[in-house]
Amino acid sequence: MKDPGYQILNAFYTALNGHTSLPVYTMVPPNTALAYIYITDMTLTEDSAKDSYISNATLAVEICKAWDDQGSKKTVEDEANTIAQHVRTAIGAGLSMTGYSMIVCNLDSSAEYTEETETQKIHHKVLRYRMIIQET
Repeated sequence: MKDPGYQILNAFYTALNGHTSLPVYTMVPPNTALAYIYITDMTLTEDSAKDSYISNATLAVEICKAWDDQGSKKTVEDEANTIAQHVRTAIGAGLSMTGYSMIVCNLDSSAEYTEETETQKIHHKVLRYRMIIQET
């Protein structure tokens, strides 16, 4: 199996960077303010035929936002909707990957959770995408 992981990561980063109100990271730098989008948690499994390399993949996109007061989950939900729309638009336009094409990409699931520290409430929303990728 050839590994399309970097191409998938790069395609999602390109599709999202600059299209949301939050910065987008594939690796969150230390001491980053808790208001960002993190492209994370990829899985790849081979589903190839004799004459082509095909991968089933999943990728998580996490929205993380913190508040010093109560805050609002709606701002995180709005960001999640923006992300879902940009990914859908980018796929419709042929999400660009060198050497691979994305045959299918669906929002497989979403989950959210809130954590509290002594000074903040931190809300996370995770969008998990499922894809079929073929080497071109």
